[in-house]
Order: sequence, then C-alpha cells, then structure tokens
Amino acid sequence: MTDQGLQARIVLCVLHDQPGIVRSICAEQAGFEYDETYSAQGPDPRMPAAFEASRCTVLPSLTDADRDAIVGHRDVAYVLSPRMHPATASQIAATSLRLVKRLLDLGARAIKCESAGLTHGRERWSSLASQDDPVALYGAWVRRPLASHGLLYSCGMHLLGFPDVELAGVSATDAVELIDGFSLYQLIDRPGDRLLAGHTFSLRSTAPRFRLRRTACERYERDDFFHNPQGYWRLEPVSDLH
Repeated sequence: MTDQGLQARIVLCVLHDQPGIVRSICAEQAGFEYDETYSAQGPDPRMPAAFEASRCTVLPSLTDADRDAIVGHRDVAYVLSPRMHPATASQIAATSLRLVKRLLDLGARAIKCESAGLTHGRERWSSLASQDDPVALYGAWVRRPLASHGLLYSCGMHLLGFPDVELAGVSATDAVELIDGFSLYQLIDRPGDRLLAGHTFSLRSTAPRFRLRRTACERYERDDFFHNPQGYWRLEPVSDLH
C-alpha cells in the first residue's frame, strides 16, 4: 500500500518582513530551497484565516501576540525541505524543526507547515525544537484528528516516513489518544516489517483491541502536499469484525 517513487517534503509557509534573511537561511542548509516562484509577493490578507484554520487543536498554542504578528506581516516565503525517503525522513524532519527555530529567532513572525496543514505558536515551535526526540517531531509535524467520510485520521506521518492512522466509531478525544499511541509506537519502537495487516493493537491490556488494515492514500491526490505515499493503518474494532 505504498506509492513507489513518490517522495514527501516539508513545505513551510514563513511570514516575515525581510526576504533576504529567509533566503540566506535557506542557503545555509544543504538541500533546502527558497521557492522563488511563490515567495516574496508582499503581504497576503488571506494569511490570518489560513493560520487560524490550521492551528493545532490538541495542544492549542496560537496566542493573541502570534495573531497580531500574523496580521502585521510584510511578506510571505515558502521554504522546501529536501525530498524525503522513509529512511531519511526523521533526520530531515529534525533539521526542518531546527530551521523553524532559526527563522523565528531571526525575525520570522509565524510559521505554518503546508505539508500537514499545521500551525503552532512561536513558543510552541521553540519548545518542540529544543527537544531531540521522536515525540517532539511528532508534535511538530503531525496534525490530528481530521475528519472525512466518517473517518478520523492523522496527516503528517509521511513527513516522518510512516503511514498515517485512520479509524471510525470513536469520539474525537478517543481518536487522538489512539492515533497518538499507535503513531508513537511506530516512531519509537519501529516495528517495521514485523507490523502486519491482521495484527491487533491496544493502548493498554484492559483497553479495546483494534485490528490493523493497510489502506492506500486516496483522499489526497498524488501531487498534494498532504498525500502520504506510505498510505494508512486503519484501526478497526475487533468486536465489529466477523
């Protein structure tokens, strides 16, 4: 259930006042690109709504000061990471997070991850960048829960080299706990080929069990930044299976 040959990349929307600084920071980091086509177009009145719509809802961190900074931006830049193979994704994701911190330290007003539709406030970005572990990378780049056609799901695990997670029949709160638990299991334990369709997963020995089914990413087009070439793990309640 993978799209062979497709490669994800982290795309950052950077609100700032000085294009030269953003361009120079990109040049310092091997493999990163300053998008000359869509950057440096001046202030964009759509940005406050776009950043608000993509704010993290699990741990909200966008403050009034962040919102004022977004409104006052003078320019928009788009920064692209190197293309990511599953084997290199976590390393590139960590480098991208350090780049976010450097951009903010040098005057960026706000930053959004276009590849997951996810915005954090300045302080949250900085806190995540100060931590060197998979949990911080997950918090930085993975948005959840999103909803589509009766399913709740994550978006952004492709930026770490793994399938996203989808499930149905649970509350949004329970979905977040399950998505987080299973995703961090992938990131930390790295079961790899030991994780197979038909296996079961449970957060705790006394918690409900879910059977795993691998599905392709069909809700986003192949050229969409949200598209996950690794597909999804769908968690299906064991009690519902016959």
